Amino acid sequence: MTNMTNMTNTENVTNLENNTKDDTKDDTKDDTKDIIENKVDIILRQTNYTKEEATQLLINNNNDEVCVIKKYLGITSFKEVNNKQNISLNQEIYKQFRKKLVIPLKT
Repeated sequence: MTNMTNMTNTENVTNLENNTKDDTKDDTKDDTKDIIENKVDIILRQTNYTKEEATQLLINNNNDEVCVIKKYLGITSFKEVNNKQNISLNQEIYKQFRKKLVIPLKT
């Protein structure tokens, strides 16, 4: 009799654990969905995008709502500006000298 009760208890415990794991997965999906919806709402309040555009841009920008809003406002990050060319100040000065001196000589 006790063996049967022990088996029933262990079965109940394993069933409970399995149900808890499934609930955790569902909760995680719901939490992720809520987070994305909150980010889309933030984008919609700050821009004139439609919900579909905001969702697509959020996906394209790795779920970074700040990046989406900055791109809408035309704000470029320091990294994007610096990635064009890494030249020193002296190189830039001499480049400008060459431009100013060579153009008048060609005409």
